[in-house]
Amino acid sequence: MPAQSADGKWGYQDKSGTFTIPAQYDRAERFSEGLAVVQQKKQFGYVDSTGQIVIPLQFVHADPFSEGLAQVYTTWGMERASILILTKLRSFTVLGREYPNRTSQPRGDVLRR
Repeated sequence: MPAQSADGKWGYQDKSGTFTIPAQYDRAERFSEGLAVVQQKKQFGYVDSTGQIVIPLQFVHADPFSEGLAQVYTTWGMERASILILTKLRSFTVLGREYPNRTSQPRGDVLRR
């Protein structure tokens, strides 16, 4: 479970309150499908339950995985973003483009696990 330390950083604790993943992130989300979104210095990525970064912190925002997909944002604003698939080998393939309905919405990539 995500937990904040006394210095304001986020990590993950077990049920006894012991940090199992050190509090080193600016933001940490709950685990979903074995991965959790974390943020450091305005960059988002994903860690596994051991604390290993499995998808590098390289996005301007990232959503949790659901049904094998996660939406990540590489840019904000009017630029196009690629739709990506994250395979079980954790490699990325460009599949196409996504366009938002409103200019105030971020552009996003989709990752498949």
